[in-house]
Amino acid sequence: MCKNANKPHNWGKLKPGNFESFPKNPHIAQIFTQMGRSEELGTGVQNVFRYNKLYSNVNKNEFIEDDIFITTVPLKVFKEKNVPLNVPLNERQKKIINDISADKHMIQAELANKYNVNEKTIKRDLLYLQDNKVIKRIGSKKTGYWEIINVE
Repeated sequence: MCKNANKPHNWGKLKPGNFESFPKNPHIAQIFTQMGRSEELGTGVQNVFRYNKLYSNVNKNEFIEDDIFITTVPLKVFKEKNVPLNVPLNERQKKIINDISADKHMIQAELANKYNVNEKTIKRDLLYLQDNKVIKRIGSKKTGYWEIINVE
């Protein structure tokens, strides 16, 4: 559950189709959009309802707009996947595979920050995983994504 101060435009529970979208904090929304870390503004609630059922097998999302905006999005905890076939991996590389399986658009800077290592270290890990046919890059460096190709 997440709570945030709010100037409500609608009151009560929000569901796709029963509200007009607007950014809760336009300045922060603009920053994320300029960084390329957000989708089209106004699609957040709709996307949560659309994709959370697929990712978490849960359909109990709740958005309540009042003086405090309350968001409840239950998530299923992912278990660690099996390691790739016949490829010796260190613990960080195994975790990188799990991160990529949870978010195929994961970037090197995020991984480096998460594991408190240099981006060059992450780049070596990703190259190792690619060379051993564990993962592959689909599309361009900027707009592409990772695909896991060799896991049990």
